[in-house]
Amino acid sequence: METHVQVSGSELKAQLYKAFAIKEMYPAIDLLEELLKDNIMELPCWMEGIIIERLRNAGVGIKRNGGWYRCIAAYTLLPKMSEIIDFELQYKKIVEDNTFEDENLLEQWFEIVNEAVSITVNSIYAEFDDIDK
Repeated sequence: METHVQVSGSELKAQLYKAFAIKEMYPAIDLLEELLKDNIMELPCWMEGIIIERLRNAGVGIKRNGGWYRCIAAYTLLPKMSEIIDFELQYKKIVEDNTFEDENLLEQWFEIVNEAVSITVNSIYAEFDDIDK
């Protein structure tokens, strides 16, 4: 799935709940949630609002699923969810410190996560850029 902004509400809800249910998604969701909470990664407020509105319209329980930062984090990862899951399954993490044994693997993992966020952000920008034209 390359983008997720055009999916139906029920499909979005199903995808998001799948992301929350699969343990291989936890490290990526946890990372983005922390980056958002600590203002290390900042999305424009209007974009966060759009994402939250889409999730609410899809029937996603924001509070029940860890709050808005966690839900925004999961939403931004949806375009690469399959790739993140496959990567995590292929290269198991060390449980104690939650890092990859190989530095190159960690770099590859970050690249996948960054691509997912970029796809989401660029899709939303493009969607609203088209409105101005």
